[in-house]
Amino acid sequence: MEKVLVTGANGFLGAHLCVALAKAFPTCTIYALKRASSNIQFAEDLFNSAHLKTTQVTWLEGSVAPFNLYDLGISNFDVVYHTAA
Repeated sequence: MEKVLVTGANGFLGAHLCVALAKAFPTCTIYALKRASSNIQFAEDLFNSAHLKTTQVTWLEGSVAPFNLYDLGISNFDVVYHTAA
């Protein structure tokens, strides 16, 4: 698994999933989807406390409403985890 997309990555579940993925697959790149208006402080604090490499998580701005994974280029990811509410 090289490229992973996590929707809702700034939320409780999504942020913890990003940490678990980063620990389990240290060479993968995690693309963390958030809304433009979202606060990512909780997620960043969690990532820092878990000592994640900053290069392992890349923030993407977008929305899942209306949900269209093809707009995100879903075929470019090995796995997609949908944790957005």
